[in-house]
Amino acid sequence: MVVEEVPLIPGYGTHIAYVYVGTPPQRVSVILDTGSHFTAFPCKGCKACGDHTDSYWDFDLSSTATLTKCPDCHGNFNCGANQRCVFSQSYSEGSSWSAFQVIDKLYTGLTTLQDTPPDDAALSIDFMFGCINSQTGLFNTQLADGIMGMSVSEFTLVWQLHQKGLLAQEKFSLCFDYGGGVMVLGGVEPLLRTAPMQYTPNLHDEGWFTVDLQDILIGGESINVDPAQYNRGKGVIVDSGTTDTYLPSACADGFRAQWQALTGMAYDNKPMKLSKAQFAALPTFTFVFAGGVRVDVKPEAYMDVAADHDGAGYTPRMYLDERDGAVLGANFMRDHDVVFDHANKRVGFAPANCDWSALQAAKTAAADAAAAAAAAAATAQPEPEPPAPSERPPPATMDTEPPSDPAPAETASPTKLPAGAQGVPATPAATQEPQATEAAATAEPQKGGADAASTEEPAAGGGEGGGATGTPEPTVEVTPEAIPEAQETPAPGLCETEADALVKVTAWADGY
Repeated sequence: MVVEEVPLIPGYGTHIAYVYVGTPPQRVSVILDTGSHFTAFPCKGCKACGDHTDSYWDFDLSSTATLTKCPDCHGNFNCGANQRCVFSQSYSEGSSWSAFQVIDKLYTGLTTLQDTPPDDAALSIDFMFGCINSQTGLFNTQLADGIMGMSVSEFTLVWQLHQKGLLAQEKFSLCFDYGGGVMVLGGVEPLLRTAPMQYTPNLHDEGWFTVDLQDILIGGESINVDPAQYNRGKGVIVDSGTTDTYLPSACADGFRAQWQALTGMAYDNKPMKLSKAQFAALPTFTFVFAGGVRVDVKPEAYMDVAADHDGAGYTPRMYLDERDGAVLGANFMRDHDVVFDHANKRVGFAPANCDWSALQAAKTAAADAAAAAAAAAATAQPEPEPPAPSERPPPATMDTEPPSDPAPAETASPTKLPAGAQGVPATPAATQEPQATEAAATAEPQKGGADAASTEEPAAGGGEGGGATGTPEPTVEVTPEAIPEAQETPAPGLCETEADALVKVTAWADGY
């Protein structure tokens, strides 16, 4: 069993991974979406399905592809022509897709097949996905070919890899920055973090990753909203496939009042003119979860920054119009290592440098240091043998002070990784995990987004595959040099096209 690391690339307000599908493998790019559970992308023959990173996937080019036929369909479906299993998904901003179910080899990889290491291909499994034959809305204009659902469900890749014994645990982590990021399957990567990991319980055994939001602070001051207002209805979900963050309208008055008291400006989601100094003075938003877990969201994450840094336009991308509950989207997750740990029923947050290249440099430096230490140990002079009995010094006499006994050596206490809570405690304590590096990412805000309503329950049986609670986290066994710290500077956003409209990108709905 292994832990796999995958680089991410930025999409239009989302983050994208590459998967390789079929025999021989065909590359497909997918949005990573913890708010849904099916994987789907356009296939050859899809009508007016837009231009994306890759050609439409071709069923006929794969020697291992098989159609799923009625009655052996998965999830909610209709029996279509030629006994095909047809299913679909529609989204609240108007996007939708319709597909037929296919099973074929699938694994995650690097940007090109040539660069993808054999270890990644070793994780190839027979995986069911939707072969899209029609789609609408943002699915036609987005950069990615398709979407990969990553909620707690038997239909997700992590769940299936764990069930087949290929991943150490049913967990993964996502680390987003402006230029891309890192995904880890089956474990965590401590080298990404710049502070210890803190965990708060995941409140549901299947479906969305749902957390207990207790408070929101602006500039360190609470907005004084009853926690029940945040957690009503669907609750507070961590949704990597939604670009922006949506808070309940019940907190709007307190939020706006605290913002205006600190900034002297009214809070809305319209572009505002700010100098660099004014931008730098904007407050941090702090989200406080059950157990005292705190996540700081800085202006670089919650503000969309226009190309002209000298005041052309900055737009707040935290919305205060959710009917009930909240959606914590990709901008909330930015510059944090976020661990989705179904094995221990928890979600973890730690500030992080999410740059893939910096991570690889740190791992290389650590490996070089380990090799140098091993070489030095191998060439070290052996300790001299003790003298023969005749050469030993005479015993002490009454005129000679005997040597004092050496001080006893200290016994180090073993460090422990945090154990996951069994079940969901009423008032859990935050757990922490030691970190390996200190770094800061140069962050820039993202644009555009998606909010979607699924046509069906997201997780049919996702809770059945969870590992034992309290399982220690597998990690990459290297100790890095510190990743160089970079100053955070606002950078241009990417709002040049109509595809960047203020909409949500991923599938979620009440009762999901």
